[in-house]
Amino acid sequence: DNLVGFVLTFNYNKTKNVHNKDFCKIFGINNYNEMNPIIKNVTNNLKGDIIYLLSIGVQNKSRRKNIATILVETLKNENKGKNIISDIDNMKSLPVYHRLGFREIPLKKNYILVIYDNVWKYTYIIITL
Repeated sequence: DNLVGFVLTFNYNKTKNVHNKDFCKIFGINNYNEMNPIIKNVTNNLKGDIIYLLSIGVQNKSRRKNIATILVETLKNENKGKNIISDIDNMKSLPVYHRLGFREIPLKKNYILVIYDNVWKYTYIIITL
């Protein structure tokens, strides 16, 4: 009853390299070669650790109260020096990332890749058209 929201994350590189079977299950692939080429390209070019934001949720009654914003800000603050990446299919969540200074870069239909590059202090969103 008291749970208002949650964030579910994992260490992308560690999971990929040490827990490869779990990594493949998370992304619904048989091996890394099947990984979405966009995610592969972005993660291969990021310097340092990558935290993958797998899911974020806020109870219906608690929405529109900046809770998701606070959760993402807390995630960034708790992971200083690390990159944060997530794929998003909920277009309603984009304002949260906009408020946090993320930018959009069009790619392809129905796919959004959100990246916070903590090493270079540059934040952007890759969005599909």
